[in-house]
Amino acid sequence: MKLSVWYLVRQLRWLLIRVIRCTSREVLVLWVFGCLVICLLVGVFFCRYGCDFCGTASVSILIVAPKGFRGSNIEGGTGMYYATTSVSTTANSFYKRINVGDDVDTGKYLVMVLSSGGDGVWGKYGYEELYDPDDPSNPDTSLGQYTLTTRTQEEMLEIVEDQTFLSDDQLWIDMVNVEQPYVRLDPIVDVALGEPLEVSGTTNREEGYTIVVTVKGPVELAPQTATVEKGRFNAVFETSSAVPGTYTVKADDGDGNNDTATVTILTLLTPATMRLHKSWNFVSVPVKLAAGNNTFEHVFGMVNTSGHSIFFYDVKEGWTAVNSIEEVIPLRGYWIYSAETTLVNLTYDTYPLRTPPTKQLYKGWNAIGFSDTQTAATNSVLTSIEQSWAYLIGFDAAYQNYEPAIINNAETGGVHDEDHLMLPMKGYWVYVTEDCELAGIGV
Repeated sequence: MKLSVWYLVRQLRWLLIRVIRCTSREVLVLWVFGCLVICLLVGVFFCRYGCDFCGTASVSILIVAPKGFRGSNIEGGTGMYYATTSVSTTANSFYKRINVGDDVDTGKYLVMVLSSGGDGVWGKYGYEELYDPDDPSNPDTSLGQYTLTTRTQEEMLEIVEDQTFLSDDQLWIDMVNVEQPYVRLDPIVDVALGEPLEVSGTTNREEGYTIVVTVKGPVELAPQTATVEKGRFNAVFETSSAVPGTYTVKADDGDGNNDTATVTILTLLTPATMRLHKSWNFVSVPVKLAAGNNTFEHVFGMVNTSGHSIFFYDVKEGWTAVNSIEEVIPLRGYWIYSAETTLVNLTYDTYPLRTPPTKQLYKGWNAIGFSDTQTAATNSVLTSIEQSWAYLIGFDAAYQNYEPAIINNAETGGVHDEDHLMLPMKGYWVYVTEDCELAGIGV
């Protein structure tokens, strides 16, 4: 049984192996620290005949390249890596640092750590030495009884396992991946002026390494430094002093490894501005729109939908594509596709002598809209159907995935809490257990 997680790069500078403790089930931790990455490799080490590793004077380490015995030695050159290191008599642990060459083969390296067990000799025939790196066929060694130089990685593992058979030798195995260093940006969501610009990414540079992130466009935002934590980095930029336009985001490790992406900083959002993200959006209008500015042609006519229709859903009739002369109405959720991030400016009806909107809901899932220009808690928004609604689900258009369901009467303070905020301009799925009427909270 073993558990492993690994990050490793071609230009690693040293390798640290340490057995943390020795019980009937030892835990071996392999850390790989380099100028480019940190690798954490955890294995569960089982003693075959009790804890024979405890009290062992030393362990042997064998590392076989992806191409087998004749492939790259992980320190450079060719041939299987071999080293021994002493075991602490007080902590039953060992420590070994290994320099990793700049020009070694990339791919997965087989790492084998062996102990000669309680008898202090190797294999079922009791050889004093495990291996001779100067003469792999040395007959006075346990591995010298095999032909090694032509073996693949898989065959080398079979040989090592065979030499431990019918002995009290201990063997731990795992793989580490050697690859080129990289810095990769995650997709970046367009933002409006004043909103934080969040930049994140992945890298195989070592834990604690610094990645420099820059944002340049109509103006340059103040550069940020991001610290690598568990293979990821994050930076947040203040955009209130930016100028709307397209910007280039660059993440650089300082050693020639970088990645770039573009992001759009949009004009300042107002209570009458709807933002459409690239791809599908689940939207609604918060209040009644003014006559002459309330049809789909007026509201969404400038949106590049890439030929997609705009849809709404009704329990009784199913999915329906709208036509351009229909009115866009509050409390109804609409699905619209946008080929790019787009801002839609709405014109509200300011005539005061009208009643708030209502919408008939039917047992099952209904697509609804949020009827206010200010955020509000879900439980407050759905007060009119308090006895009927069970679940509410929003859609995150920026990342194209559904949000966690809000559950009626959930008061845990978590993502499902009924006090979770509903947002203007968004559409939602709501499940009701009976037919009911939803009343708007805005006019």
